[in-house]
Amino acid sequence: MICYTLNDLLKKLDDMFFRCTCLKKVYMPSLINNEIESMSDLFNGCINLEEINFPKSFNTSNVTNMSNLFYDCHL
Repeated sequence: MICYTLNDLLKKLDDMFFRCTCLKKVYMPSLINNEIESMSDLFNGCINLEEINFPKSFNTSNVTNMSNLFYDCHL
């Protein structure tokens, strides 16, 4: 059995909202930690995305991959 904590799962946000064409606003005030390692394709294809709000404490110092983060977005 493999057990993961929520923080373990949130180290990689890859493809989380991939091609969510209905997505307009993202609010992640308490789920984001500062141990995120990858955000590849996080908002790829979110053609209607208008607003993203992360907590003030959010930083990307540990992120090593942001490839295609906003690819095919119409911000």
